[in-house]
Amino acid sequence: LEQRATLERIAKETGVEVSQLIRFAIDALIAHFKANGGRLVLPLDFSEIVRVEMARQEPRKKSA
Repeated sequence: LEQRATLERIAKETGVEVSQLIRFAIDALIAHFKANGGRLVLPLDFSEIVRVEMARQEPRKKSA
C-alpha cells in the first residue's frame, strides 16, 4: 500500500502515469543488467535512464 501511494504521488508530481513509472523502472533494470555483463550490481542506479525516459515523454505530454 505504501509503495502504491508513493508511486501515485510521484506520478501526480511528474505528470506521468503510474504504469509509465513502472515501465521506466523495468527498462532501467534491464539496462543495468545488460551494462553489467548480465549481473545485477547493487545498489541499482535508475537515475540516468529515468531522466532520459522522462525527457522522451516530455514532448508527448506537451502535445496532448
